[in-house]
Amino acid sequence: MKKLNTILAASALVLTAGAAQAAYLPLAGTISGTSTGFDAGTTTGTATGIFQLNTLTLSWQATTNVVTGFTNMTIESTTVFNVFGVGETRVDSCTNNGGAFNGCLSTSIGTWSAVSGMTFTSAPNTMPITLNQTSSVEALPGSIINNDTDYTFVAAGPAVVPVPAAAWLFGSALVGLAGIGRKRK
Repeated sequence: MKKLNTILAASALVLTAGAAQAAYLPLAGTISGTSTGFDAGTTTGTATGIFQLNTLTLSWQATTNVVTGFTNMTIESTTVFNVFGVGETRVDSCTNNGGAFNGCLSTSIGTWSAVSGMTFTSAPNTMPITLNQTSSVEALPGSIINNDTDYTFVAAGPAVVPVPAAAWLFGSALVGLAGIGRKRK
């Protein structure tokens, strides 16, 4: 009976440890959008990230190229966004690629800010995961720029299950088999 209690306690510990580990899905994404109004242009880019299955949260790093009539810049950013529509983004770097207006001068580097205007346009647990972000910016007094950007993510590999949980389960199975084998002798 004492051995059975020990095995049950070890199994409970293993299951608890396994539940604490989060599985995630690696993602690869594309970014495409348009700007209309005062300074029309395009937004293109790529992103890599993960979809955490336990918190339903997308995290990605993006390289975005913004080319309009006045600006030509490349923005490196990090974004965290969940299925409830809450998120933050941080601009990691901004490079002016020779546009007449240096949009990087008005970009806050390293500061997290709330994601606004972003919504899922597909169910967040289906592939591909698609999001749309719309925003309006007043570049100069009376000059509005409307942005409409799509983010499309596809699985970059199979869902990753952390090794420690698998190792704990395998170890407990070996202990259980050893206990059964010992009992039969």
